[in-house]
Amino acid sequence: MRQFLIVLIIILILAGVGGGVWWYLQFNRGGPNVPAAPVLDDSLGQNFPISDPIIDPTPLPDPNQPNPNPSQTNDSVAPTPDQPSGLSILNSRAASGAMIISAATSSASDKLIFLERETGLVVEVDLRSGEKRSLARLPVRGAIEAGSLVLNSGKLTAWFSTLAGESKNYFQATVTLATSTTELNLPEPPIESLSPQIRELVLSPARDQFFTLETVGEDTIGKVTTIKTGKTSLVFNSKLNQWLVAWPEKSLLGLTSRPADNLPGYLYLVNLKNNSADPILSGINGLVTLISPSGQKILYSKIGNLGLELSLYIRSTKETRLLTVKTLANKCAWNNNSTFVYCAAPQSVGVGFSLVNRLLGGMKFNDLVWKINADTGTSQLVWAETAGLGDATQLLVTKDERKVIFIERETGQLRQVELKDDLTPVAPTTRE
Repeated sequence: MRQFLIVLIIILILAGVGGGVWWYLQFNRGGPNVPAAPVLDDSLGQNFPISDPIIDPTPLPDPNQPNPNPSQTNDSVAPTPDQPSGLSILNSRAASGAMIISAATSSASDKLIFLERETGLVVEVDLRSGEKRSLARLPVRGAIEAGSLVLNSGKLTAWFSTLAGESKNYFQATVTLATSTTELNLPEPPIESLSPQIRELVLSPARDQFFTLETVGEDTIGKVTTIKTGKTSLVFNSKLNQWLVAWPEKSLLGLTSRPADNLPGYLYLVNLKNNSADPILSGINGLVTLISPSGQKILYSKIGNLGLELSLYIRSTKETRLLTVKTLANKCAWNNNSTFVYCAAPQSVGVGFSLVNRLLGGMKFNDLVWKINADTGTSQLVWAETAGLGDATQLLVTKDERKVIFIERETGQLRQVELKDDLTPVAPTTRE
């Protein structure tokens, strides 16, 4: 009997040690070759949340993306008889990843390059003549959720995702662009599957690096990769995984918690020179942000006492202005020098506005366009046809600030509107 007890005790000890080793390997191993990095937790700020603002497994959609199921697939670009003045359709099929290529000389025309989500075509549009041609074709049909493009010396690299949420997958393709204007025999590059751990991918302002958010065990890590060399560096890790990422300035990342009507949102700025994180905005319900290219001004929307509100925060003075325009910050775009911001705003929005309902496909807008002076807070209507633009998202402003290009949320169409500057300006309402 005594020998039996001794054997039993030895077995239990070995089982305990083995279980401890298994637990350690499962929950503490992290990703491959991941160095130590600053941890984003409540030690970085009194108001840093200790859990995700939106609880898995049913996170809200990304508010920066259009309708994942666009209703319009016809490629005809002919204007309808009742199309508002100054508004044109650049591409009727759903588009993603649009970027403006500025002309090298004043006599040349700016170009717009984008992905067609349903066909995989890489398309170029001359913004002066409207001429359109296909440059390449990604061998992915009907599955592109979002994309980003880099053009360098006739070669184009595309990063794009398929599906959404926990099922999202990222891919990369590089191709030498076609010089022909026909879609016959377009180059189709091989597709490289990126890590399945990637949940977000954002290009740097210079488009020479990209930042990824990746899920490693129970942690979320942020990494910067240099495109030319492939060198990767770890920026941070966090227990939170519901972040929206912006890269407005070379050395600055913005991390905003995914928004919800009645839960406080947070904005952190990560300095890439020293990997430090600073809390900028906190405790704001329904927080959606848009950081200026200088990194010094932050346009943000929230759900306040009066419903949807838009404000401007100046980092240098810590001043906040409540603006007269009512819209979501992700329906706006900064100009290059951070002096003006252009916003698509609904002609009316009720006090009962719900961000959650909108993210789930409801509360459609029909927009006008406002120009906001970031120094004075003055707002000016620059397109005001009563028929409206539709529901504008992912805005781009041309270099001369005469046109705004956007994706219409319901159809996924790529549209362009020509602005006017002779409408009456409106002063900001109050300082908060």
